[in-house]
Amino acid sequence: MKKLTTNEIWDDPMFITIKTGYQLIERYLFDKLADKIGVAYINQDFLEWRFKVAIADIEELLEAISPWWDSFEQNDGNDDTVGRYFIRKDFITQTQGGAIHLTTAPHQPIFAEMVKHKKNGFTDVVNAVRSANPELEVQTMADAHKKYLQWSTIRESFKDTDKSNGYKQNIDAFEKNERNFRYLGIKDFPPINNGFKLEHDDKNDDTPSPTPTPQPSSPPWQKQPNPNRR
Repeated sequence: MKKLTTNEIWDDPMFITIKTGYQLIERYLFDKLADKIGVAYINQDFLEWRFKVAIADIEELLEAISPWWDSFEQNDGNDDTVGRYFIRKDFITQTQGGAIHLTTAPHQPIFAEMVKHKKNGFTDVVNAVRSANPELEVQTMADAHKKYLQWSTIRESFKDTDKSNGYKQNIDAFEKNERNFRYLGIKDFPPINNGFKLEHDDKNDDTPSPTPTPQPSSPPWQKQPNPNRR
């Protein structure tokens, strides 16, 4: 997955009005530091050293580049900021054509990158990336699992044939994304729960559900007249 870049931002009226130092920082974040999902990690000391500029007001910098970047602090556990995660707005939407398929090999690294960041301490990376790409369309895990079962059946029926081998990358991509989703603790993207079970786990569970114990019913509540009503 390649990162595509253009020079159109230099003609953007909003970009032209910000300080030259901030322009260079914005371009450095995008061209050098942003990964496959548009996330860059950096601290203020490094920025000042790299560009030989003093950032007197970090909030001023964040505001200057806010049309293009969201920012998230990383603390050391004592409420001291040790670095920041920057997320390029609409990065995945623009670089991946607006749609992500969980059964497509080139899209699998997207969620692998989120796993990497979560392991490194960016615990809210899923919501952060989703909020930065609000228009991104993502195949549901249920739909991907349905196709996975279809392709797995075909591979079993046509072993060691071109037809069977043609689906191997799709199956591998789904299985990797399934593991990534479990680690990230989501059922779908955007996340719709806080658990680790995927929807098709319930369908594959053959354990019968316990029969609920009948509960005594209460008499229906009688609506009382309102003396103040006119």
